[in-house]
Amino acid sequence: MSIVCADAPDVLAARSPRDRDGDPYDHLEPELAVLHGLDPEDPSRARLREWIIDCCLPLADHLASRYLGRGQTFDDLRQVARLGTVLAVDRYDPGHESPFLAFAIPTITGELRRFFRDCGWTVHVPRRLKELHQRINAATPHLAQQLHRMPTRADLAADLDVPVGAIEEAMLGSHCYHTESLDMLIDVDDDPPLPRSGMLAVTEPLYEVVEDALAVAPHLRSLSQEDLTLLALRFSARLSQQQIGDHLGVSQMTVCRMLLRILQDLRARASADAEPAECAAGNPGDRARGGGPAVHPARASGYPAQVDR
Repeated sequence: MSIVCADAPDVLAARSPRDRDGDPYDHLEPELAVLHGLDPEDPSRARLREWIIDCCLPLADHLASRYLGRGQTFDDLRQVARLGTVLAVDRYDPGHESPFLAFAIPTITGELRRFFRDCGWTVHVPRRLKELHQRINAATPHLAQQLHRMPTRADLAADLDVPVGAIEEAMLGSHCYHTESLDMLIDVDDDPPLPRSGMLAVTEPLYEVVEDALAVAPHLRSLSQEDLTLLALRFSARLSQQQIGDHLGVSQMTVCRMLLRILQDLRARASADAEPAECAAGNPGDRARGGGPAVHPARASGYPAQVDR
């Protein structure tokens, strides 16, 4: 929708002479009083309404320009502001004897803020977080001036009388206002530009750890409590073999032999489980029926082949 109004009709110029090059917002109240006193079916009412709106369009454009640089085009902002102008003209009540501008400016800015709240966010964020985000933006400058530094989350929470967690939620939600396409090209040094999606993939080192843990877990249940305690002291508590020996009352060499026996037993059992998996992986038909990838015997136990001291 594009709101563009015609010039003032001659009949209005005869009744209300003025210099159109002067301030277009002076003495609008008399015309608005006449407007609201006319019958809705009166043809002159439509012409008068159009002329008043036309006088207020510069005000709408000025208020729209104050919201530039926030991710919305000026054309969209101008149309929203002009819609607010129409609403201000239709809703203004001359009986309250208040200046029209005192009513029109909050009406227009309210429409602009509502537009940002409802249409400006790329990802849906709860309204309470949007409103808190606006309060944070308003409070940050005066807190920075008062504290002579940028305010922390705790400073903002104390000033706005809200929990620190709510401040953190609002700050996280503010990142949902703008999003970037995964297809956007990014320059990487002297190489050709790459799409952002191609830079997100990374090698996850913990996948192998998960595979090892899944391979060993069933066999841990068959170990004795003494063996489990020894493994926990070595690999969970991170004690050295000498410390374990002192704790159990045995020599360091005895601890070394016990660990080698346990790990070799776990590796042998995991390797035995891996052999059927390797056969299934080599047969496409078996793989289609659910056969998974084989676990490498060298790391099936999840621990190194050599037990360090």
